[in-house]
Amino acid sequence: MAKSGKKPSGGDWKRLARDLTSSNLSQAMTACEELQDKLGGSLQAYFYRRLPRSALKLGDHCDCEQEVWLRLWQNARSGSFDPRRNVVAYIWGIARNVLLEQIRDLPPDLTSDTGELPPPDDIVEQDENLRNLSRCLSRLGDKDPQAYDAVMETWFSELSERKAARKLRISASTLHERKHHGLEFLKRCLDGKLPRNEP
Repeated sequence: MAKSGKKPSGGDWKRLARDLTSSNLSQAMTACEELQDKLGGSLQAYFYRRLPRSALKLGDHCDCEQEVWLRLWQNARSGSFDPRRNVVAYIWGIARNVLLEQIRDLPPDLTSDTGELPPPDDIVEQDENLRNLSRCLSRLGDKDPQAYDAVMETWFSELSERKAARKLRISASTLHERKHHGLEFLKRCLDGKLPRNEP
């Protein structure tokens, strides 16, 4: 995918999801590039930890990461990605599918050292957890967009609080407070302790 030449900006995840499906190709490409900047390192680390060590010699963790972005781009352009969904959870769902397909297609002699690959039952459980997390993140974004941004920048983009605060143009103490409120909301949501009528 060619680069648009525009430098990614901002930390608005909902905007990125909308821009990704924009009919303006340059805008969509910029959104995809920004998502790559934010999550590319985490994806590579994910594949590096979970792929068999023998496969890593072949550079498959980099190929897997590129496959994630290719599928995201194709889904966004074909209309199968709904921009109202949580884009981060959607990307990690693609990543897990890519990982499972990659390991399934490896020769038997390269699958004996998978190390951290979870058993199928755990993968099913992770899928359910991902759906719950996506739902709770959407609720947080509706209820408190500022806390949502703080959580997304520090938790998913893995920025330090100081860097995230600089990016969001707020003080580090404000960032910390918003992140704390956001994580508390997510914990209550995931534990089923929020009223159903609460956003």
